[in-house]
Amino acid sequence: MTVTTELIIKMLPLDMELKKQLLDGWNGLSADQKYGITQTLWSAYVALYELTLDKNMEAAFLDENEKMDAQLYDRIKTKTEQEIQQLGMAETTSVDLSETREELQELLKQTRPSN
Repeated sequence: MTVTTELIIKMLPLDMELKKQLLDGWNGLSADQKYGITQTLWSAYVALYELTLDKNMEAAFLDENEKMDAQLYDRIKTKTEQEIQQLGMAETTSVDLSETREELQELLKQTRPSN
């Protein structure tokens, strides 16, 4: 799976309206605005990925039925990627990304011309 900023927008458990604003307004953003939003999105994605990977690794080590072999990391990595993809499809989630949402909304507000 190739991860892109657009894919991250779709995968992260963000408000659907915010996702729509980001996706629809992307081409109208300045390079600086795109950079700031991209950095925020990738930071959130990496944090979510690492937390999910750590949780899955811990669960594997505690599972007596898990085979501890050279392919363990690959299995856990695949499972983690699948979970994150499913998270993006879920309408609700328990992951708290309120700080990320606020940062993205603030960056989007800066893109709108004042009336």
